[in-house]
Amino acid sequence: MSLKKRPIFGELGSKPRRRFKALSIKSLVYSLFTLLLIIFGYAYFALRASLPILDGEQKIPGLADTVTIKRDATGVVDINAKNRLDLAQALGYLHGQERFFQLDLSRRNSAGELAELFGEKAVNYDKSIRIHQFRQTAQKVLSNLSKHEKAILTRYTLGVNQGLADLKESPFEYLLLRQPPRPWKAEDSLLVVYSMYLTLQSRNGYREHLQGLIYKNLPQEIAEFLLPAGTEWDAPIKGNAMLPPPLPESSKWGKVLAQPNMKKPSPPEQITTLNTKKTISRQSPVFNNAHHKKAFQNAESGTPCFINCEVYGNSQIGSNNWAVSGELSVHQSAMLAGDMHLGIRVPNTWFRAQMHYQSDGKTVNLYGLTLPGTPLLVAGSNTQVAWTFTNSYGDWSDLVELTFNDAGTHYQTSTGEKPLEIIKQIIISSDNQIHEIEIAKTIWGPVIKHHGINYAYRWVAHDLEGLNLKLLDLEKASSVNQALIIGNRAGIPAQNLLVVDNKGSLGWTIAGPIPKRQTENDSRLPTNGAENSQLWTEYLSPDEYPRVINPDNQFLWTANARVVSDNDFEKLGDGGLANGARAKQIKQNLSELTAASERDLFKIQLDDRALFLARWRKLMLQHLENVTKKSAEKANEQKLNTTELNQIKQLVANWSGHADKDDVGYWLVKRFRQNVAAKLLNPIYQTGMGSLQPVESTEPLPAYDSFTTQYEAPLWQIVNQQPLFLLPGGYSDWHDFFVAQIRRESDRINKSQKKLEDSSWGSHNTAQIQHPISRAVPLLGYFLDMPKNPLSGDEDMPRVQGKNFGASQRMVVAPGNEENGILHMPTGQSGHPLSPFYRAGHQDWVDGVPTPFTMQQPVHQLILTPK
Repeated sequence: MSLKKRPIFGELGSKPRRRFKALSIKSLVYSLFTLLLIIFGYAYFALRASLPILDGEQKIPGLADTVTIKRDATGVVDINAKNRLDLAQALGYLHGQERFFQLDLSRRNSAGELAELFGEKAVNYDKSIRIHQFRQTAQKVLSNLSKHEKAILTRYTLGVNQGLADLKESPFEYLLLRQPPRPWKAEDSLLVVYSMYLTLQSRNGYREHLQGLIYKNLPQEIAEFLLPAGTEWDAPIKGNAMLPPPLPESSKWGKVLAQPNMKKPSPPEQITTLNTKKTISRQSPVFNNAHHKKAFQNAESGTPCFINCEVYGNSQIGSNNWAVSGELSVHQSAMLAGDMHLGIRVPNTWFRAQMHYQSDGKTVNLYGLTLPGTPLLVAGSNTQVAWTFTNSYGDWSDLVELTFNDAGTHYQTSTGEKPLEIIKQIIISSDNQIHEIEIAKTIWGPVIKHHGINYAYRWVAHDLEGLNLKLLDLEKASSVNQALIIGNRAGIPAQNLLVVDNKGSLGWTIAGPIPKRQTENDSRLPTNGAENSQLWTEYLSPDEYPRVINPDNQFLWTANARVVSDNDFEKLGDGGLANGARAKQIKQNLSELTAASERDLFKIQLDDRALFLARWRKLMLQHLENVTKKSAEKANEQKLNTTELNQIKQLVANWSGHADKDDVGYWLVKRFRQNVAAKLLNPIYQTGMGSLQPVESTEPLPAYDSFTTQYEAPLWQIVNQQPLFLLPGGYSDWHDFFVAQIRRESDRINKSQKKLEDSSWGSHNTAQIQHPISRAVPLLGYFLDMPKNPLSGDEDMPRVQGKNFGASQRMVVAPGNEENGILHMPTGQSGHPLSPFYRAGHQDWVDGVPTPFTMQQPVHQLILTPK
């Protein structure tokens, strides 16, 4: 009889064990999947809970009467109120519901309170801002406002806080940051305007410091050549172009040429950062620009916070506005176009609204752009008058060089020694780290430091005159003259105010405070505090402001460049005025108009013709054509064969003449100019400060365009005249030099393993329009950021466009004809990613599609009633 072999212990139940193991893995997967569903489900419902209320009826404490709010399919709102105070509260309610996180960043940005949200990464930025003490100044300004202005701010504040409270959940950003939102205060609305000061004006006088070093360390003739007041591109609305001084002869350059960096061989390749006009050398790193320099005091700047601590983004130059009279318009009214350029992020700077209220038995109708955090219509139309702004870039600050006593407790003035005032402040970060800082103040302002030199900073923004709510009066202005006077009295960062009315008139002036300076002082350069203690103590009255009304040519324009000449220009000064090329191109376009429509003015806003670069293209082609056999052989040694040269020549010769996203030739010409400028100008400008003025400092050397925005004047004279004494070291002649600069971009493309023909302008100028949170958590960028579209447009043309800088809106309107107007803006109305308005209208902005100025068919209605 045979017996079955009994399985040993290890064999017993092996299949059930495998099944158990498989079941365990499946259970684990299912459990993890279920857990993820629960997490994502909770996140989704929490996110939905913070969506703004679009329909129905809400009872609001503090309202005097019912307010009706309508929205169209893109989220443009129409607010109908019985009085201005109820309107302010309703607008605050909308801002609080749709944009509270943006409001919060705006106030914290200028108050130096970002670390409370973002932790230690923001501490150094907060330190640099606290020296301005904007929260303390805002409190003083608030106490000086009129009764009516205070009432509007109070009701607006009630609205913001009620809007936040009526959300079922805090805005999603606070859930991610694990911080509760802080209630809004009336003074916070003033801090929002101070954030605009930080964006639109120099917060530390860095360019003035650099220009002072140039004049201190170089012969005057060289300094004047390097720092011209204007160029042949100037196109002021009053006066003529200010031609730059000629290239000084070689004998004048001895002190500069004696420096070793002027004739040494070619340094390592320099890389020019795109869309910021900054050249960064491995041998001489550079700050982003005067507006973005992070370190103000002795302490070096640390890691910037993930939102770059810049509420309105970088501060390149690009805003435009222009107007035509009723004689040149298809309407009886004059017509206005404006595109205010700012750094672009998600959500956009502006919130579109049309608002109606009763005043003195009449209906006031307002259409245009509001700034979240404030109760103002910043730009738009009241059906009688329309207005818009560009940054003036006048000289609104001064540096005073300080001399301290041995103990460092007192400083010299022309009337004797004075003690430093020391103010202590506390910065508390979100992880409860406490930082105590000391702010040193003088009679002129806070103490700052550049390259080892101590200065006091005198700035309009520090004065109570720098801020008020007089801009509210534009709501009822009925003529150009009336609107210009209101602008003169406004307390805002000084702007070019362009106004038109329904009678056909047009006018320009400065809106914002203008210092009344002593004429004998050169305000471009620092003042020695021990010798001259008298800076401005007063401001111009409205009748002293420059104005231009109804010019003979029937049109006006501004583009951040010089607008006026002679005595009027002396009143405004130069705080970094733009090259005049853009203004000149706009003027040319306007001179060709007869019976202009809204679309005619809108077309100018999209003008991306590269007129400024045309002569650089000609120069580039000239040297590509003149490559001899010898230079071709030399090019081969430099790994640039004649085939590549011919390909470059063909691409440049066939360029479209536009900064078109598909154009390779445009990109090659642009890079050629950048490479030439960096190679020629960096050593010259840097010689004018660092090596001739030794200071104990770890600050890097700045690039040429940190010294002046008018560098095209000296650059083109050198390029055009090609003096051998300014030929950089390492090149046999100027032709060799220019071919080498052409080679740089080809080499860079080859190293990146891209094809030359694929290196279009759009491949380099691709949108990077981000939400602040996605900068910290890139995985969220898919949900929060705008599409990465290739973008047409660039600097030095009306359609100024960078990756995250450009027209924050494009507007065209004739007062009284708002239904025919045009208005669009990047991103969308709402700051909530699940809102139907989060991206609504963005693609129209990318593609340059004109969309209506007014709200269209309403699809939502919300009624606010008194509680």
